[in-house]
Amino acid sequence: MLQKKEVPYIGYARALGVGGSYSGAGDVVDLDGEGEVLSPLEKNSAQWEAIHRAVDQRSACSSCFGHLSAVLRRWDGPLPWKEKEICIGQDFKGEILAKGQWGIGSCTEGSRCLKGCPPSEDDIRSFLEGLNG
Repeated sequence: MLQKKEVPYIGYARALGVGGSYSGAGDVVDLDGEGEVLSPLEKNSAQWEAIHRAVDQRSACSSCFGHLSAVLRRWDGPLPWKEKEICIGQDFKGEILAKGQWGIGSCTEGSRCLKGCPPSEDDIRSFLEGLNG
């Protein structure tokens, strides 16, 4: 479990009066209709390694990367992408992706990119299935 000091923007949001933290017991509510709540992914597990091998993440926001990682965690079978073929994050703004790379989110540009801020899990899944089809 993360400690508050590991996520400094929560304290900044609380100081500005626009957010905060809650450490009490609560219910997790599935808002996207999938009917499934994913448990935290254990760092350095085989699934964690596969996702981080396939994805080039550079300053991605949590909602965009969260949608992508949820799709990849639910992927049937091994991930079919080679190292760093899926690009995501704000640091890709203005960059042209290399041949063999595909972008997720509006921060990536070009014909091989899925726009959206963030793109939905369904759109990400369809886009990635199209790459694999």
